[in-house]
Amino acid sequence: MSTMAVLEVAIGLVFVFLLVSLLVSVVQELIASAIAWRARNLRSGIGTMLEDPMLQGLAGKLYAHPLVATLAQPGQLPSYIPSTIFARALVDILKTSPPAAGTALAFLQRETAGDADALRAELAGWFDDMMERVSGWYRRRVQVVLLAIGLAISALLDISTLRIADALWTTPPLRAAVAAQAETFYRTQAPDAAKPASIETFRRQIDELKLPIGWTDRRWSEVFGRDAEGRWWPLLAAVAGWLLTAFAASLGTQFWFNILGEALKLRAAGRKPATAEQKGTTAQADVVSAAP
Repeated sequence: MSTMAVLEVAIGLVFVFLLVSLLVSVVQELIASAIAWRARNLRSGIGTMLEDPMLQGLAGKLYAHPLVATLAQPGQLPSYIPSTIFARALVDILKTSPPAAGTALAFLQRETAGDADALRAELAGWFDDMMERVSGWYRRRVQVVLLAIGLAISALLDISTLRIADALWTTPPLRAAVAAQAETFYRTQAPDAAKPASIETFRRQIDELKLPIGWTDRRWSEVFGRDAEGRWWPLLAAVAGWLLTAFAASLGTQFWFNILGEALKLRAAGRKPATAEQKGTTAQADVVSAAP
């Protein structure tokens, strides 16, 4: 198989991974919104900072402070608190609620020697540092959730990397068509690459690819039925294919969008222009065909 064919197989797989990652992002955002995941993650981080994980002490007073409370709808927790707001609210609270000895806040108060401006600056810097760690915790948790969502989607819709790769490898017209669709998608969706697509958009895009995706009676029997010797290889292959798709989708939309762009550049570079001799041959053929 030529290098161009191998590249088109890769482009087809990357395009599928990109589309699945878009759907995974939609589902993850729905879950995060439904359970106020970001707000809860922020609350956990602030509770750790202020040594008040149950929000019954200093952290609770911070969330009740007007500067912080107005950052969210009534009855909800804010999902983002600017470091300047955090520092101003906490300095105001410390005027009437001195920190316990031996805590980080007590240390910062001693270091700033009662200078409110200096204390606010120290608190803002401390908060920013803590939020970097909190963001790291959130990303690691999200990665696990993305993998789980990707596996569920891959199994429910039967999006097997191995099955798709085989179809692309053995069917040149399909391979070329999917590569062309991937190029069109890349050129038209570039500004919005990182934005989650709708589920309906995903379904339409997948249907247009004409790839072996989705359950049929024959596919169900192939995966879950055993042959005369009782072998489970079709099921194991399907699970392996789903796992590969799930892992790939968990890497994120922007990752696969960038990879697709690079692969399309290689494909474009691989299309060598016709030589002078080839152009002459083509011209002669045109003359002959046009002759009466």
